[in-house]
Amino acid sequence: ALLTAESRGSTGPIKNEKIAQAIAECKRLKLTVLPPDINKSGRDFTIENGTLIRFGLSAIKNVGDAAIRNILENRDKGDFNSFEDFCGRADLGTINKKTIESLIKAGAMDTFGNRASLLSSYADIVDNVNKKKKQTSQGQESLFGETEEREVKVSVKQIDDFSSHEKLAFEKEFLGFYLTSHPQMSNLIALKSIVSHGLEFLEEEKEGERVTVGGIVETMRKIFTKKTGAEMAFITIGDEKGITIECVIFPKVYERHKSLINKDSLVILEGRLDTKNDRPVIIAESISTMRQSAS
Repeated sequence: ALLTAESRGSTGPIKNEKIAQAIAECKRLKLTVLPPDINKSGRDFTIENGTLIRFGLSAIKNVGDAAIRNILENRDKGDFNSFEDFCGRADLGTINKKTIESLIKAGAMDTFGNRASLLSSYADIVDNVNKKKKQTSQGQESLFGETEEREVKVSVKQIDDFSSHEKLAFEKEFLGFYLTSHPQMSNLIALKSIVSHGLEFLEEEKEGERVTVGGIVETMRKIFTKKTGAEMAFITIGDEKGITIECVIFPKVYERHKSLINKDSLVILEGRLDTKNDRPVIIAESISTMRQSAS
């Protein structure tokens, strides 16, 4: 219920983080959250086999309510037994190529084959199915029920799948966070012995509290101050649970440490908490890498 409420209650990065926090709580309670599945997922998060939680289709990027309704209505008549079967039964006007690509990349169609094969073939299969449906609707069939043009069967071409890192990148893009693992999981776990606080606990701390935190740089925005024209940055760091926090790096600190601040790099920040707004922000005073902190 909490996961469904979070997936409906907000949008964008805030929605993704709230879902990630709810999933982290599920994992803490030893509850398994299963990835999306075209034959098993409902619109929202659902309970499966009493103790498992299945990811909902509505939480996948580019998958709207109309597409979900059509998927579920067709699935009520029986599971989709192949990608070709899915395309043949679905309304491809409602479920367009962008939606199908998102479902594939999010892992919702893994039951039909590997993602690289599906992505390399889906456009041709969709075009072929649309052509066949158009011919049928126009009555272009012979007395024997065969189309006037010789039917060309198009199926999924088997090629090598993406690497695990590439599939995790798809998870991040289309689910909004890493669900099954994290590309830097071992480093993020090692951070726990260095930091003073996990990111999920910062909201409990008071204004001005000194903290040491670590995470992956997910976003970075650089600006020049109006007064002196000096460069500074706003970054967002995230952990393996999908929880993030914004960090403000003023010019003097940025000048000393800017070589360490790159998207997807792992950093450790020391600073103080600013809790005056809705969400805490870290005012960075020092930035380092794991190697520097260990030495």
